[in-house]
Amino acid sequence: MSGQTFGFASIRFLHTLFTALWMGGMLVVWFSLRPVANEVLGRGEEFQRLMRAFQQRHGRIVYYSMAGLVITGMLMAQRNPNFVRLFSFGTPYSTVLTLKHLVVIVMIGMSLYRSLVLGKPPAGKQGPAGANPQKMAQMRAARQRLSERLLQINAWLVVLVLFLSGLLTALGTPVP
Repeated sequence: MSGQTFGFASIRFLHTLFTALWMGGMLVVWFSLRPVANEVLGRGEEFQRLMRAFQQRHGRIVYYSMAGLVITGMLMAQRNPNFVRLFSFGTPYSTVLTLKHLVVIVMIGMSLYRSLVLGKPPAGKQGPAGANPQKMAQMRAARQRLSERLLQINAWLVVLVLFLSGLLTALGTPVP
């Protein structure tokens, strides 16, 4: 095996690993962890604590995975003869790749919004001095519902990205 082959295999491995860590993690949370935690803990404070703790720990992995996917994706594209240029619609392969990239950009945006905006308590844990506690509780509940909705959308977008990846493999492989 040549050094180039081993190098490309390593890049492909890292790309797959980053995909599994970020996107696989989202699927595990949405389809397994949340329903089980809800069943065992209910939707109260213990459920919220578990989900926040998981999100904090997994969030670091997600950030590294996002960066790793961008870097390894660029390295893989340079080697692929079907790659025309970024965001090209010139060939079926480049069109599907562009769609995949656009979906991933939306996913990154939603993930960052969930963690950096919705993941922070509004104006401190108790809210501003003199704030209505009932109104603050309603705001926290609304933010939580939005965060869960974005996670659900992102989980379904993962399925789309995986399908588009399969389509890319099929388009880049000659049919016997």
